[in-house]
Amino acid sequence: MTVLFVGARDMLRAPLAAGLLASAARRIGRDDVVSHSAGTEAAAAAGPSSHAIAAAAGFGADLSRHKPRRVTSAMLEEADLVIVMGDREQRWLAREHPRAHASLFSHFVAGDPRAGGETSRIEDGGDSLQRICSEVRDGVEALILQLPEGARDAYAIAIEQRLSGSGGRAVPLSAADWNLIEQWWDRGIPLWCVLESLEEIEGRDPRSLPPGGGGRLTYITPMVEERFHAWERGRTQTAPRAGAEAPPPENLAAALRRAAKGTDEEAGRLLLEMAAKEAASLEDRPDSGEAQRALIERVTGSLHEGLDPAFRGDLILEAERHLADRRDSMSDEAWEVTIRRFVERRIRGIYGLPEP
Repeated sequence: MTVLFVGARDMLRAPLAAGLLASAARRIGRDDVVSHSAGTEAAAAAGPSSHAIAAAAGFGADLSRHKPRRVTSAMLEEADLVIVMGDREQRWLAREHPRAHASLFSHFVAGDPRAGGETSRIEDGGDSLQRICSEVRDGVEALILQLPEGARDAYAIAIEQRLSGSGGRAVPLSAADWNLIEQWWDRGIPLWCVLESLEEIEGRDPRSLPPGGGGRLTYITPMVEERFHAWERGRTQTAPRAGAEAPPPENLAAALRRAAKGTDEEAGRLLLEMAAKEAASLEDRPDSGEAQRALIERVTGSLHEGLDPAFRGDLILEAERHLADRRDSMSDEAWEVTIRRFVERRIRGIYGLPEP
């Protein structure tokens, strides 16, 4: 089960929460839990300050190799649980990613330094830093007690909470409701299809609803199906035609330049600067899309090879935990390829690069 913490700069609160949740999950035997962090204003910067790293270490989390990254739609779609660190991030999510906001599992206010003008004091260390770390720790300890048993349970809990909210009172799920949820999950119906359908019936006269039963999910089945099929049609219509060249990645040269400015590693910065120049030279080529995709893959491979060995090891362990349920169905060769692809996708996320 993947948990994503969304903070502001992804420099302290969110990565600390992700690290503490991972430790707490291991402590109670939840090896299936994989936690990440990202920020609404994050850039591929050098990382947390030395004061923040030291403070986090005092609470049991290692941020020394953490690289801030910006929240993307892909991250939100891959997460089974999305948790925002405070009200500002919740408002941002509601504005920029309303469907992800609709399925928020939880949010807690954890000492947003911008609210009290404490940013500089946090970067210099001091009581404010310790207080924020304490609030994050307390929030995670409360969260671990509410953590669903798995991704399917998280899906069901979100539906149950919205169903109860629709009528203003708790509505226990029936056996028929659970059967529907399992069918939707197995078919890959996105959670937002169900939640938007529940929102649609809020305030409606029960006599206008399809036959179903008091407050049950059978009311919304036609709406869920309609949204799901429309979503599937949209994906089919926007997919490239067979034999047609897909459009080139948008603003690849600019993305590479931003990544170069945001890294303090000399070798990585030079690599990204050279790649940005090459990307700009490819824009007018007839095969621009294919050439730029190949460039992204080449740059990702070089960044992968240049990673600190310990950090690369952490990414591989993360990939193995995340993909553990697929291991038995794969050959050793296929497993190695899958792990590498997962790690390289994480690297692109860290540097803010588009997918090839």
